Amino acid sequence: MLDDQLRRLEEFLQGWDIVHLEWQERRGRNTVGMILTHLAIVETVWVHIGGGGKPVAREARVMATLGTGLDSAGIPLRKKGRHPANLEGRTLTEYLAKLERSRAETRHQVATWTDDDLRLPVEAYGHTFTREWVLYHLIEHFAAHFGQIAMIAHAMRDRGIEAIERRET
Repeated sequence: MLDDQLRRLEEFLQGWDIVHLEWQERRGRNTVGMILTHLAIVETVWVHIGGGGKPVAREARVMATLGTGLDSAGIPLRKKGRHPANLEGRTLTEYLAKLERSRAETRHQVATWTDDDLRLPVEAYGHTFTREWVLYHLIEHFAAHFGQIAMIAHAMRDRGIEAIERRET
């Protein structure tokens, strides 16, 4: 399911360039580039936690997988409310590469989990989760942000931003 969502998102974003990835409806709103970075980081963090990794090691796992820190997510927004400077000029290819690296880590980690492992408890953020919940959360999180990206595309189209065609989501 995660791979299907990623494939659909890649198809949806085909042909987008930097102006689309950095566009904000207004100050304080997320850009598509911020959301794509956020998706890659969150997936890496939750799969690390689901695999028994300690939350204190999140930053190290994200750095090892994506070559970026947690502060690169862009979400929550910086005080200025603009597209983060550390994401400026990034191409769709660069964002998708981060998502692919994150997904490769997910595949690698999840391949070791048995059906019985899905019920194993994992501790994070002061709560107890199961690996099954982690996978479910990753799907719902990805799908929710995909919907957010579709809404941003509608807003761009409504404001006459060129090259955003009507797409099915």
